[in-house]
Amino acid sequence: MRIQIRYEVNDQVGDMLDKYEDARHTSLPAALALEEERVRDWKQRAKYGEFLTRSLTMYFIWDPEAHRRVMAAAGTPWSGAKNATQTFSPFKNTCITRERAQHEAILAQFQSLLRGIESSMVAAEFEPVRMSHEEIFLEIQTTISPFCPVRAKLRSHPLSVRYISAREQLMNAGIDGMTESYVCIDHLLWSVVTMKSPPDQTWPGLIRELQTLGFPLVISTNIFIPNQTKVLEIYKRRHKKMIAAQVDHRGNPRLD
Repeated sequence: MRIQIRYEVNDQVGDMLDKYEDARHTSLPAALALEEERVRDWKQRAKYGEFLTRSLTMYFIWDPEAHRRVMAAAGTPWSGAKNATQTFSPFKNTCITRERAQHEAILAQFQSLLRGIESSMVAAEFEPVRMSHEEIFLEIQTTISPFCPVRAKLRSHPLSVRYISAREQLMNAGIDGMTESYVCIDHLLWSVVTMKSPPDQTWPGLIRELQTLGFPLVISTNIFIPNQTKVLEIYKRRHKKMIAAQVDHRGNPRLD
């Protein structure tokens, strides 16, 4: 499983002020004048980016095929979907039923993994809230093009003659330029830093400095947990090399 952590400092208010005005129920002239003056001041301050919103989102990405290969390499049979070659049939309805059963089996296992992670986060007092399909669609759309004023909603298109995927509905941005160090998408610069291992020490106050920045910031961190067996084998080889470098050809400890 791959974990992606997204920390965002955003200065976009969105439709929050419009919802505030729609929820107004008072009819008193003095209260209306006060509310209009307050909303006008808020909009002016939002125009100059004085309101900052901080959000922390975690995404869990699970590849069932990679999980099946790891379980097979460890000698543990996977109790998910059956092998497609065992139930091969040329009939369309049979293939659709088989694929649906495989999808439901994979989804059930992914749901069980998420429930375990969610219970651990609840025990740590994180109060997690799972996102719906529409919320994930809006989140990806905002990530791709954060300054686009138009936000489309996820639709199923039941009357369409062809299948319209969510990816096709999302793509409303273009790549303006690309170099070895960054990619320019809709006049925004995106860069990627890759580390094979985490640093040996942390920097105190780093999160506090990021929270007090006066401009928008997005930090996305992908954490990939490799196969523990391969990691142990790499550490054992490194340990043997370290021991071999400390002795001479006679087996005695080196003095230099």
